[in-house]
Amino acid sequence: MVGRKILLEFDPASHYEKVIQAFVTEALANIELAFVFTRRSGNIHSFLSAEKAVKFFCLTQQVNVPRELSENETLLPSNDTSLMLDALDQTLKTHPDDKISIVFDSLSDLVLSFGFEKTYNFVKYATDMLSSPRITALFLLNQTAHDPSVSSSLRGLFSNQISIEKDGIHAIKLPKTEAAMLPIEKAPAKKEM
Repeated sequence: MVGRKILLEFDPASHYEKVIQAFVTEALANIELAFVFTRRSGNIHSFLSAEKAVKFFCLTQQVNVPRELSENETLLPSNDTSLMLDALDQTLKTHPDDKISIVFDSLSDLVLSFGFEKTYNFVKYATDMLSSPRITALFLLNQTAHDPSVSSSLRGLFSNQISIEKDGIHAIKLPKTEAAMLPIEKAPAKKEM
Protein backbone atom coordinates (compact mmCIF):
# COMPACT_ATOMS: atom_id res chain seq x y z
CA MET A 1 0.00 0.00 0.00
CA VAL A 2 3.01 2.31 0.39
CA GLY A 3 2.96 5.11 -2.12
CA ARG A 4 -0.68 4.64 -3.11
CA LYS A 5 -3.39 7.31 -3.22
CA ILE A 6 -6.51 5.51 -2.08
CA LEU A 7 -10.17 6.42 -2.08
CA LEU A 8 -11.65 4.87 1.04
CA GLU A 9 -15.44 4.81 0.85
CA PHE A 10 -17.05 4.16 4.22
CA ASP A 11 -20.43 3.36 5.64
CA PRO A 12 -20.90 5.69 8.65
CA ALA A 13 -22.43 2.76 10.56
CA SER A 14 -19.20 0.76 10.20
CA HIS A 15 -16.16 1.02 12.47
CA TYR A 16 -14.14 2.86 9.84
CA GLU A 17 -12.37 4.94 12.51
CA LYS A 18 -10.57 1.82 13.73
CA VAL A 19 -9.26 1.15 10.22
CA ILE A 20 -7.93 4.71 10.01
CA GLN A 21 -6.37 4.31 13.44
CA ALA A 22 -4.66 1.08 12.31
CA PHE A 23 -3.40 2.83 9.15
CA VAL A 24 -1.86 5.67 11.17
CA THR A 25 -0.45 3.35 13.84
CA GLU A 26 1.26 1.25 11.17
CA ALA A 27 2.66 4.36 9.47
CA LEU A 28 4.16 5.55 12.76
CA ALA A 29 5.55 2.07 13.49
CA ASN A 30 7.29 2.20 10.09
CA ILE A 31 8.84 5.56 11.02
CA GLU A 32 6.65 7.49 8.60
CA LEU A 33 5.26 10.92 9.34
CA ALA A 34 1.47 11.00 9.75
CA PHE A 35 -0.69 14.00 8.82
CA VAL A 36 -4.45 14.08 9.24
CA PHE A 37 -6.84 16.63 7.74
CA THR A 38 -10.08 16.42 9.71
CA ARG A 39 -12.59 18.27 11.84
CA ARG A 40 -11.52 18.77 15.45
CA SER A 41 -14.91 17.54 16.65
CA GLY A 42 -14.93 14.54 14.30
CA ASN A 43 -14.57 10.83 15.01
CA ILE A 44 -11.17 10.56 13.33
CA HIS A 45 -9.70 13.28 15.56
CA SER A 46 -11.14 11.57 18.64
CA PHE A 47 -9.68 8.20 17.69
CA LEU A 48 -6.22 9.57 16.88
CA SER A 49 -5.78 12.37 19.42
CA ALA A 50 -3.82 10.13 21.80
CA GLU A 51 -1.15 9.58 19.11
CA LYS A 52 1.37 12.30 20.00
CA ALA A 53 3.31 11.90 16.73
CA VAL A 54 0.31 12.69 14.50
CA LYS A 55 0.13 16.19 13.03
CA PHE A 56 -3.46 17.41 12.70
CA PHE A 57 -4.80 19.99 10.30
CA CYS A 58 -8.20 20.71 11.82
CA LEU A 59 -10.73 22.11 9.39
CA THR A 60 -12.96 24.72 10.98
CA GLN A 61 -15.06 27.77 10.18
CA GLN A 62 -13.67 29.55 13.25
CA VAL A 63 -10.57 30.88 11.46
CA ASN A 64 -9.91 32.73 8.19
CA VAL A 65 -6.21 31.94 8.02
CA PRO A 66 -4.18 28.98 9.29
CA ARG A 67 -3.49 29.18 13.03
CA GLU A 68 -1.11 26.90 14.90
CA LEU A 69 -2.58 25.73 18.22
CA SER A 70 0.32 23.49 19.18
CA GLU A 71 3.24 21.66 17.64
CA ASN A 72 0.86 18.94 16.46
CA GLU A 73 -2.31 20.86 15.68
CA THR A 74 -3.06 23.63 13.20
CA LEU A 75 -6.47 25.10 12.48
CA LEU A 76 -7.30 25.54 8.79
CA PRO A 77 -10.27 27.39 7.35
CA SER A 78 -12.76 24.79 6.13
CA ASN A 79 -14.10 27.23 3.55
CA ASP A 80 -10.89 27.65 1.53
CA THR A 81 -9.54 24.73 -0.50
CA SER A 82 -6.57 26.79 -1.68
CA LEU A 83 -5.35 27.10 1.93
CA MET A 84 -5.78 23.34 2.38
CA LEU A 85 -3.66 22.74 -0.73
CA ASP A 86 -1.11 25.27 0.52
CA ALA A 87 -0.85 23.46 3.88
CA LEU A 88 -0.36 20.20 2.01
CA ASP A 89 2.31 21.77 -0.21
CA GLN A 90 4.16 23.30 2.77
CA THR A 91 4.08 19.95 4.57
CA LEU A 92 5.66 18.20 1.59
CA LYS A 93 8.30 20.92 1.18
CA THR A 94 9.16 20.79 4.89
CA HIS A 95 9.72 17.02 4.70
CA PRO A 96 11.23 16.48 1.22
CA ASP A 97 12.84 13.11 1.93
CA ASP A 98 10.58 11.56 4.56
CA LYS A 99 8.00 8.87 3.99
CA ILE A 100 4.60 10.40 4.69
CA SER A 101 1.12 9.03 5.32
CA ILE A 102 -1.84 11.37 4.94
CA VAL A 103 -5.50 10.95 5.83
CA PHE A 104 -7.98 13.40 4.36
CA ASP A 105 -11.32 13.27 6.17
CA SER A 106 -13.58 13.92 4.35
CA LEU A 107 -14.35 14.51 0.70
CA SER A 108 -18.03 14.28 1.59
CA ASP A 109 -17.73 17.40 3.74
CA LEU A 110 -16.12 19.24 0.84
CA VAL A 111 -18.82 18.19 -1.61
CA LEU A 112 -21.52 19.37 0.80
CA SER A 113 -19.70 22.66 1.50
CA PHE A 114 -18.32 23.58 -1.94
CA GLY A 115 -20.19 21.46 -4.43
CA PHE A 116 -18.95 18.74 -6.70
CA GLU A 117 -16.89 20.75 -9.20
CA LYS A 118 -14.70 22.52 -6.65
CA THR A 119 -14.19 19.28 -4.72
CA TYR A 120 -13.28 17.41 -7.90
CA ASN A 121 -10.67 20.06 -8.76
CA PHE A 122 -9.31 19.98 -5.21
CA VAL A 123 -8.86 16.20 -5.38
CA LYS A 124 -7.14 16.43 -8.79
CA TYR A 125 -4.64 18.99 -7.49
CA ALA A 126 -4.08 17.15 -4.21
CA THR A 127 -3.43 13.77 -5.85
CA ASP A 128 -1.03 15.42 -8.30
CA MET A 129 0.86 16.99 -5.38
CA LEU A 130 0.99 13.61 -3.63
CA SER A 131 2.24 11.66 -6.65
CA SER A 132 5.60 10.77 -5.07
CA PRO A 133 6.01 7.06 -4.19
CA ARG A 134 7.14 8.11 -0.71
CA ILE A 135 3.63 9.38 0.07
CA THR A 136 0.66 7.20 0.96
CA ALA A 137 -2.71 8.93 1.18
CA LEU A 138 -6.26 7.95 2.13
CA PHE A 139 -9.15 10.13 1.01
CA LEU A 140 -12.37 9.31 2.85
CA LEU A 141 -15.78 9.46 1.19
CA ASN A 142 -19.09 8.72 2.90
CA GLN A 143 -20.64 6.22 0.50
CA THR A 144 -24.21 7.05 1.55
CA ALA A 145 -24.01 10.84 1.28
CA HIS A 146 -23.92 11.46 -2.46
CA ASP A 147 -25.69 11.05 -5.73
CA PRO A 148 -24.20 8.04 -7.61
CA SER A 149 -22.83 10.30 -10.37
CA VAL A 150 -20.85 12.35 -7.82
CA SER A 151 -19.38 9.24 -6.21
CA SER A 152 -18.59 7.71 -9.59
CA SER A 153 -16.77 10.84 -10.80
CA LEU A 154 -14.66 11.01 -7.64
CA ARG A 155 -13.86 7.30 -7.95
CA GLY A 156 -12.52 8.02 -11.43
CA LEU A 157 -9.67 10.05 -9.88
CA PHE A 158 -8.30 7.04 -7.97
CA SER A 159 -6.72 3.86 -9.27
CA ASN A 160 -6.92 2.37 -5.77
CA GLN A 161 -10.28 2.04 -4.02
CA ILE A 162 -11.38 0.36 -0.80
CA SER A 163 -14.81 0.17 0.80
CA ILE A 164 -15.53 -0.22 4.52
CA GLU A 165 -18.96 -1.54 5.37
CA LYS A 166 -20.56 -3.12 8.42
CA ASP A 167 -19.36 -6.56 7.31
CA GLY A 168 -15.73 -5.52 6.80
CA ILE A 169 -13.34 -4.11 4.23
CA HIS A 170 -13.68 -4.78 0.53
CA ALA A 171 -11.05 -4.16 -2.12
CA ILE A 172 -12.94 -2.43 -4.91
CA LYS A 173 -10.03 -1.60 -7.16
CA LEU A 174 -6.54 -2.74 -6.16
CA PRO A 175 -3.89 -4.79 -7.92
CA LYS A 176 -4.28 -8.42 -6.83
CA THR A 177 -0.94 -8.50 -5.01
CA GLU A 178 -1.99 -5.57 -2.84
CA ALA A 179 -5.48 -6.84 -2.23
CA ALA A 180 -4.07 -10.10 -0.93
CA MET A 181 -2.01 -8.18 1.63
CA LEU A 182 -4.91 -6.25 3.21
CA PRO A 183 -5.00 -6.93 6.97
CA ILE A 184 -8.75 -7.47 7.06
CA GLU A 185 -11.47 -9.94 7.66
CA LYS A 186 -12.01 -12.25 4.72
CA ALA A 187 -14.90 -10.63 2.89
CA PRO A 188 -15.67 -11.15 -0.78
CA ALA A 189 -14.59 -8.32 -3.04
CA LYS A 190 -17.41 -6.29 -4.48
CA LYS A 191 -17.62 -5.90 -8.19
CA GLU A 192 -17.71 -2.35 -9.51
CA MET A 193 -20.59 -1.56 -11.79
